[in-house]
Amino acid sequence: MKCFKRRWVFSGLMAVALVPSGVPAVAQAVPLVPRVDDENWDRVAAGEMVFRWRHDRAVLRGNLAAPTAGWLAVGFNDAERLKGTCFVMAQLSETPACVELRRAVVPDHVPVADRRIRASLAMEAGAFQDGRSTLQFALPHESGATLGVKLTPGASTYLMLAWSRSTDFDHHSAFREHHRVVL
Repeated sequence: MKCFKRRWVFSGLMAVALVPSGVPAVAQAVPLVPRVDDENWDRVAAGEMVFRWRHDRAVLRGNLAAPTAGWLAVGFNDAERLKGTCFVMAQLSETPACVELRRAVVPDHVPVADRRIRASLAMEAGAFQDGRSTLQFALPHESGATLGVKLTPGASTYLMLAWSRSTDFDHHSAFREHHRVVL
């Protein structure tokens, strides 16, 4: 799977470096996703999936969790439809982990072509632990203009929440819902 790998922090590397002989690396891995204080974050939950967000200066910060070892995604669109949705998609259970900014061009989805915009997506933390994948990311508000979506505080948007049992980004979702929210 081709994947944008800049700005990644791998818990596996840390675990391998710290593991005493005979102890599996997985047993020593430390989750890299910080606990989220719900009081300071807005929240949408559906199908055992949770997306939390907040705005810090000119950045949308997101925290996405789903009950899967496969991929998970949160998307943004001005209408309740898949076509045209711009989304952050990640798989965290396999090494190397992968996070990408993608656009739905139904029936497929493709990586966002603009390298500058792709590079603006920052994975702040990510982990697969106890059957759940959790991703924390940051996306500058200004990237929304290029993507054709509004990411600024107070913007009305449709969130797409989705996950799959497969780590292959071309595999269909096992769960997908759209929710109208105000960012």
